[in-house]
Amino acid sequence: MRLQQTMLILIVLCFCLAFKKPEMAGELETTKDETSMFYTFKEKKIEGKLVDFSIYKGKACLVVNTACNCGLAKSNFETIREIKNKHPEIAILLFPSSVDLTIYMVEQEEAQKEETIQKMKENGVYDISTVFEKCKINGKDGSHLFAYLSKEAPGLFGTKAVKWNFTKFLVSKTGDKVTRFGPKEHYSDMKSALEESV
Repeated sequence: MRLQQTMLILIVLCFCLAFKKPEMAGELETTKDETSMFYTFKEKKIEGKLVDFSIYKGKACLVVNTACNCGLAKSNFETIREIKNKHPEIAILLFPSSVDLTIYMVEQEEAQKEETIQKMKENGVYDISTVFEKCKINGKDGSHLFAYLSKEAPGLFGTKAVKWNFTKFLVSKTGDKVTRFGPKEHYSDMKSALEESV
């Protein structure tokens, strides 16, 4: 009787293993594809030249949605300068933007790109970073790059949206890890993650 029970258990186990779907392999493959997706983006610089993000392979990147007229601009531009000074190997990618909060649109960036460039030069970040064309953050017609980053590194309570200007996304040099930092988080809050990313 005991032998029959043992045989029955073995048959059931073999049956389950034989017909089990390879879900884990598929999930791992999908995750790998998604994390490498950062390098598939192409965005235009503020001067109009198209940048293929494949050039950032092997380099940690800090992606920031900026707004020169925001009350948080001064402190965040200081943070960007400090990061570049202490970690020159990190690529700084700045995206002048408007933020769609559903109930209203936050418009704290200059209307003309020449004015944005001037403000960034005055704040000492233009020459140490790559500045891209102004974009919209959030919403169905928002930036696909920021939608991707928000999905990879959700905010508080798992929110996928960018809540305000100067949300910072740190992408590791292998592209397999994205870390989000809020507008009021600065170098001391980011130090360990920055060191780990490179």
